[in-house]
Amino acid sequence: MGSKGASLLEVMTALVLIGIISTMAILPVQSLAAQMQAEYVIKEIQQDLHQMQLHAMKTGKEVSFRFYPGGTYTAASEGKVILQKEFDYPVRFQELSLHLHQVVFRPNGNLRNFGQIRVQAAGKAYRLVFQIGRGRFYFAEL
Repeated sequence: MGSKGASLLEVMTALVLIGIISTMAILPVQSLAAQMQAEYVIKEIQQDLHQMQLHAMKTGKEVSFRFYPGGTYTAASEGKVILQKEFDYPVRFQELSLHLHQVVFRPNGNLRNFGQIRVQAAGKAYRLVFQIGRGRFYFAEL
């Protein structure tokens, strides 16, 4: 008997297989996208902190960072806001051993206080650690 096309059963089987394969391909892409978002947020915060540290050293004036629980932060010097950041991704800041408003770079680049702030970005949690002396800081994944 000659066949001029595929039966309904064959078409449905092919569609189910394509659906399963495409679902398996999409899941890793979604987790990769979330990881890339988190890395982007962390790099942005690092760059802004370094930039404001250099600003304090260049101008000879203190620069204070204020993190807000909702995921935004500002930097100010002598009462003037010089940086304001808001992310398109879900970001949250939480006090650990350092208050969200206690990050202050002195004119020599050192930090006034040391401690930790929790940063949650795109479903990943990090500790932002400010070390005593020389204004050093780093992120550690929780």
